[in-house]
Amino acid sequence: MPNSDKKIVIIVDELDRCRPTFAIELLERVKHLFDTGKYLFIFTICATQLKESVRQIYGNAYEETGYFRRFFDIQFYLPLPKVKECLEKNQKLLTDKYPENKDLIIAVHDSVPENGFSLRTCDQLNTFLNLILQIQNKNILANDELMYLTFGIVIRFVSYEIFKKYL
Repeated sequence: MPNSDKKIVIIVDELDRCRPTFAIELLERVKHLFDTGKYLFIFTICATQLKESVRQIYGNAYEETGYFRRFFDIQFYLPLPKVKECLEKNQKLLTDKYPENKDLIIAVHDSVPENGFSLRTCDQLNTFLNLILQIQNKNILANDELMYLTFGIVIRFVSYEIFKKYL
């Protein structure tokens, strides 16, 4: 591709989840080594987390907004997904798949707080609940065992401290 006008697109996802030193070093290397016009870098980041990385490396007084303008020509801010919508979607999927356990599924999803609950946690809870219901469909668990296991899982996701206390 040496004589081509086409750009090479490189997508870097979740840079903000890397070690602060690695994240900042990568940004600086990309800026200095690949600023040739042949490359297009797309970074998907949580700006708040990446700003915290800058603070850890350069201190609290460092003006991170100007710092980021060196690396990002265009910035888009996506709205935060709503946990309630995730829970409703998962509830519908599970009640369609396991209509005989509809009340249990609704009870689980109603017990989940919307605040402080991430989408990743919402999906993890749904995965565990789906697994429990698959086991239940094979008649491996008695109904009371199903209830204890299900609400144990919910407590584990809602308050890990309480879960560990009674484990």
